[in-house]
Amino acid sequence: MLHTTAPWLVALIAVIGFAYPAAAQVLEEEEVVTTQGDLDVEEVTEQIEETAEAETGPWAPPAPSPEEMDWIMMSSGEWLKGDLQRVVDGTVYFDSDEFDDIEVDWADVAELRSPRKHTYRFPGRRLAIGTAVMKQGKLLVDTGQGVVAFEQSRLVSMMEGEPKEINYWSGKVNIGLAARSGNTDQLDLTSFARLTRRTSLTRANAEYNGAYSTVASAQTTNSHRLNAAFDVYLTQRLFLIVPSFEVFADPFQNLDLRISPGAGLGYDVLVGKYVDWEVGVQGLYQYTSFEEVEPFRDLTANDAAIGLSTTIEVDITSDVDWDTSYKTQLVVTDFDKTSQNLLTMLSVEILGPIDLDLTFNWDWISSPEPNADGNVPEKSDFRISAGFGVDF
Repeated sequence: MLHTTAPWLVALIAVIGFAYPAAAQVLEEEEVVTTQGDLDVEEVTEQIEETAEAETGPWAPPAPSPEEMDWIMMSSGEWLKGDLQRVVDGTVYFDSDEFDDIEVDWADVAELRSPRKHTYRFPGRRLAIGTAVMKQGKLLVDTGQGVVAFEQSRLVSMMEGEPKEINYWSGKVNIGLAARSGNTDQLDLTSFARLTRRTSLTRANAEYNGAYSTVASAQTTNSHRLNAAFDVYLTQRLFLIVPSFEVFADPFQNLDLRISPGAGLGYDVLVGKYVDWEVGVQGLYQYTSFEEVEPFRDLTANDAAIGLSTTIEVDITSDVDWDTSYKTQLVVTDFDKTSQNLLTMLSVEILGPIDLDLTFNWDWISSPEPNADGNVPEKSDFRISAGFGVDF
């Protein structure tokens, strides 16, 4: 029942909320570079000024000005004005004054002028925080205590603003509601929430997906799934998943509670302008508590499983996104308990952060546990819903 599941969900959320920032703080201790980079600043400045005859004014990072815009020039000679949001895996995410959100290759950026303080990360877990300029493959950052210089190709990542806790967080909330009254009283409620804390080295993610329906005051749907994982990047694409949790409850599948903690490895197969694709494999422990069972059957089960997962995010246009995640738990101690889950969401931007979301969810269990009367739940549950979501 939902009332037996709720305390587990609350407890797990509390553990995630307190443990993730603490673990991340330990892992993210990086050297803040203030006066010494990879290159000699005076030499770089002299080289650039000798060849930049058309330049006016001194070649140096601009003075801090949070009100001013960032500028980037592409290798084609085109200038873009707007907000430099981040650089990840060689891709620049830029909010253009004229063209809205765009993504370009970092290697195709010929010049950069940023009067706002940003955080730049370089190999060796070194950070440079300040205003910046870049030209001829040389990136100069004014940290306030001095100017440091690096090769453009050495940039690992860049994050907008200074490294404040609030800058690490993002998320999405979606709610769908349908109610009908008259000859039939019916209520359908679906909800989805995702919270992510991401830095240049770690990623913490928690995701909830639920549905609740009644017809004439009788429950017809009561499904709740919570996934959480903490990832530590070992390279730019390979990451360690430690730990991960899944909590699932659906009395109509005869599942009072299923908890699956685990650990494993993940890999970013594709990180591009329009498509991001990652895969993961984990070892899992699975605890299952059934709603009811036939006589002489155990009400709980403890198993070992292999978790396989994949996530694909596609930017169809600047206003339309399509996100899909698939997970399977191969229960090696009892293959009849093997399960699958597919969630795909098409989001269409309506106004600012508000989206119209169309969602398809599929749950599948190889061999559902019969209830006390011997009735066997269906293997598959499908759900299609529409609702409004907010990105933040």
